[in-house]
Amino acid sequence: PLQGPGPGLRCLRELLPDLLERLPGPLERLGLLLRVGQLDAEPLVAVPELHEGVGVYSFARYDPRFDDPHARASGTLLLQRSCKVLAHEMTHMFGITHCIYFHCLMNGSNHLSESDTRPMHLCPVDLRKLHESIGFDVVERYRGLLEFYLSEGFLEEASWLRRRLDFITRASQ
Repeated sequence: PLQGPGPGLRCLRELLPDLLERLPGPLERLGLLLRVGQLDAEPLVAVPELHEGVGVYSFARYDPRFDDPHARASGTLLLQRSCKVLAHEMTHMFGITHCIYFHCLMNGSNHLSESDTRPMHLCPVDLRKLHESIGFDVVERYRGLLEFYLSEGFLEEASWLRRRLDFITRASQ
């Protein structure tokens, strides 16, 4: 059963030393430890370890039933929130800090309602930083994201991506 915030609040930094011991190489460290069950019953904080390439995340608080056991379950909302936090925290793992230029995925947030207002896309500044960090074809990336968003019912994000793809392809002709 889901439980609300309480005295059991723990910081995930406690878990990182053991995780880092188990993942010695750089490729193995570029991963995630997703804990479900006992740890997810408590509100845990997402912690990216920027210099180690490791992140530890909990999704319990993203479920609408976390604070209200009578709330209606929403798999789409839970998935959307989870994707957003993973994308945000993994982008930190590529060296990108919180955005101060635009309203984008990399804005900081202090609570769930603030996080819910953050879009799932990167602004031009952070997209360029990510591109510089890992390299990718922007149009190909957007097409892959569009396919995923449509398959999961993320209609607002899909609409935004369609407009961006239209703009990019028209500009490149």
